[in-house]
Amino acid sequence: MLDGEQYQKCRYMAFQLTLHEENNPYIKQFLEKEFKVMQGFEAKAQG
Repeated sequence: MLDGEQYQKCRYMAFQLTLHEENNPYIKQFLEKEFKVMQGFEAKAQG
């Protein structure tokens, strides 16, 4: 459930990342890069 909506889980669990100290920096880096990409898309769409 996300924002009150029920969603089907990914069939292969590709996006269910296990959180632990060893891989948290990589997950954080991945999310930060994705965030920057999305900001770029939004800027292009607005301008």
